[in-house]
Amino acid sequence: MAEQKHSSWSIATIGMALLASSCCVIQLVLNMLSISCAGFAVLTPYRPWFTLATLATMTLAWQRQKKNHDNNKSRRVLFWTGCVAAVLLASPELVRYMNESASTLDTRPIVLELDGLGCLACANKIKQGLKQVPGVADALVFFDNSTALVKCNAPCAVPELVKTVEQLGSYRAWVVSK
Repeated sequence: MAEQKHSSWSIATIGMALLASSCCVIQLVLNMLSISCAGFAVLTPYRPWFTLATLATMTLAWQRQKKNHDNNKSRRVLFWTGCVAAVLLASPELVRYMNESASTLDTRPIVLELDGLGCLACANKIKQGLKQVPGVADALVFFDNSTALVKCNAPCAVPELVKTVEQLGSYRAWVVSK
């Protein structure tokens, strides 16, 4: 019976953590499967609440475990649940950090305006697509203002950059500055 209670707490904790990071984790998995944006960005404004619910659920589970003096197995389950929840909760920041890594190459920048950018995972998908274009040294995609900064170390075909973005899904792109 105690094992069932702990698995319920674990499922609730991981479920809340998944909702808190759904714009990243779930969308990144869908991107790996070549599925376009699924609209999880609508949950982004509720992320603080899902994070709070995750932490509250985890705290209650630990308190219950401590109060009932449960066995080592239940303690291990709660420990690993906490680890998974922590990784899930940190994933949006990790994706943002990876998307905004700066390049040290001497390059000429091209700024693209983006439309249809729904989440950080979409930004990551566009960044990876732009980096595949010949001549592109690095690409930074900014989710907050829907722009991309493309750094070319060789002549870049600007129409190819726009075409690449538009072929990645339901996105539109146009050049703001070269």
